[in-house]
Amino acid sequence: MSMEERLMKLEETVAFQDAIINKLNDTVAEQELLLHKLDKKLNHLETHVRDAMPSLTISAKDDVPPPHY
Repeated sequence: MSMEERLMKLEETVAFQDAIINKLNDTVAEQELLLHKLDKKLNHLETHVRDAMPSLTISAKDDVPPPHY
């Protein structure tokens, strides 16, 4: 394999890796946006559940049985 062929092979490899890195970067950016949206929805849902059913959000240590038990 000549030096020119080796250089072309390296350039092809670098170009391919660059394209893959860009694609991965785009995917990570999309997932970051989706994660942010899901986090907002989860926080909204938690607030909604706490407002609708406060008894479900009481911790076990605060949930004392009635005196007759």
